Order: sequence, then C-alpha cells, then structure tokens
Amino acid sequence: MHKKGMDNDPRRHLKVKIHLKLNAHILEYPKDELNSYAAIGKMNKQASANLNERSKHLNWREIYPSIEIVPDIKVNISQIGIVNE
Repeated sequence: MHKKGMDNDPRRHLKVKIHLKLNAHILEYPKDELNSYAAIGKMNKQASANLNERSKHLNWREIYPSIEIVPDIKVNISQIGIVNE
C-alpha cells in the first residue's frame, strides 16, 4: 500500500534486521578445553558476541545511507574435533 507523499518525506526510515545463524564445525581443539556441553555453549556465546560486535564496526551507513541495518548473528557449534597429543 502506498501513502501519498511518503516518497518525499525525509522522516521516512527503513530498518532491516538480518538474522544469521552459523552452524560451525571445529576440526581441531586442544584436549580438555572443549570437552563439555557447557564449554561448547560458552564458545557459542563468545563467537556470537564477537561477530555481532565486529558487525557494528562495518560502515553500513556508507553503503546503505537510507537503511538502518541491525544484524543478529548466532553461532552454533555442531561438531568438534580434539587434537591428540
């Protein structure tokens, strides 16, 4: 539906939420460092927080000046491997 005069309204604001879920496989990780569901959950949270923070430093406004980009990145480690010594 198109509202009259909306194309010329400087207050018009477009907000785009990007929901990204990354399924990760860790091929090798030191023994006894990633050996519980709690440790995997902690790493999922750390990786998600890191990627969300990094996305804040991208210059979205330069590329998309009229759009507010709101990324929501979630990491899910679904497979792990352990380095054997």
